[in-house]
Amino acid sequence: MSKSSKTIVLKSSDGQSFKIEEAAVQLMGTIKPIIQQTVTKTISIPIPNVTGNILSKIIDYCRKHVSHKEDEDALIEFDFEFGNVDEATLISLADAARVLEIKCLSTLCTLVTRLMDFLV
Repeated sequence: MSKSSKTIVLKSSDGQSFKIEEAAVQLMGTIKPIIQQTVTKTISIPIPNVTGNILSKIIDYCRKHVSHKEDEDALIEFDFEFGNVDEATLISLADAARVLEIKCLSTLCTLVTRLMDFLV
């Protein structure tokens, strides 16, 4: 079975389901091995303690970083806009990034948090 034939669905803690491409899942260190070890065509993975709103943002982040990985300027601009959120959202994103092991998103959240602390 080719990798592109898999349907991957991530389920948030509040019951929302999101289809995600296998390429985008490669950024998620905790999910990547599950995908690699699963032979079924459809994979549904619960993501506890992450709401649909936050999971949606994380999926958008991963998609953008996969589709524009060669365009550093576009990613810098995207990350700048992505990090422009309220403190509660930033904390939720950072927590989810740690759980899902998305290193680039964890780094971004850490940098934005430090910048917020500096500006206060």
